[in-house]
Amino acid sequence: KQIMAGCADQVKRVTLELGGKSANIVFSDTDITRAADLAPYAVFDNAGQDCCARSRILVQRQVYDEFVGRLEVAVNGMRVIDPADDASEMGPLISAEHRATVASFVAGEPIFRGDAPSGPGFWFPCTLVEASNDDRVAREEVFGPVAAVIPFNDEADAIRIANDTPYG
Repeated sequence: KQIMAGCADQVKRVTLELGGKSANIVFSDTDITRAADLAPYAVFDNAGQDCCARSRILVQRQVYDEFVGRLEVAVNGMRVIDPADDASEMGPLISAEHRATVASFVAGEPIFRGDAPSGPGFWFPCTLVEASNDDRVAREEVFGPVAAVIPFNDEADAIRIANDTPYG
């Protein structure tokens, strides 16, 4: 509140990143191809080091398999390369310590793990993990390129899951 008030006094725009587990919700009646093609940019932008990243992807069960298949293709197409290259869509994480923290959220075999350079830098591949909303990857801020893909049944179930977060 103090930061916002200080900015208001100076008529400055402010955007506060206050943490969260934003949900990207995919219903069965959506354009599945388009939703899958756009989803990676909502979570993996800035290597997922963004409090607004939609790191929980809720998918209606009727289209879950189709969506995940198309999402894998889209994630595989992400250009994870040196951010100085104009073609880069995702660069490395901020530190080796943070890379270890991000890795700790991937328990077991992920649905999909993309490619990442092995050279200098704290690289971590775009990773999709099937989860329930009770799993750590869905409850805590990963702040890295890991998305929890969570199936849901109907609109009420999606709303319940989306709102079931300590972040508000």
